[in-house]
Amino acid sequence: MYRPLVWICWFALFAGPGNAETRAEDGYDLWLRYRLVSDEAVLHHYRESIAEWIAGGDSPTIDALRRELERGLRGLLGRETPSGRVVGNRNVLVVGTPATSGFIASLDIAQE
Repeated sequence: MYRPLVWICWFALFAGPGNAETRAEDGYDLWLRYRLVSDEAVLHHYRESIAEWIAGGDSPTIDALRRELERGLRGLLGRETPSGRVVGNRNVLVVGTPATSGFIASLDIAQE
């Protein structure tokens, strides 16, 4: 008597449309999905705009930020984006706070 229910469940889980992609992702991928930018012009612009990145500071939070930034940029841009230490080059993405980055502190951003 339970066999039709088993087959229905099996079909719903494994043969449903688009389900193969959903099964391949875990909750993290569903939340933070970094797919390659599909528009070629936008992708080229992003690649040109971010030649390297800097994340100042030294803490477990900054370490997690660095790993996520590497993962995100690699997924979105389809290549490794090197990290740097000095904001001397153009097209550098700088991440931090006035306390963790001398460059950001030098911007003299008014705090409210």
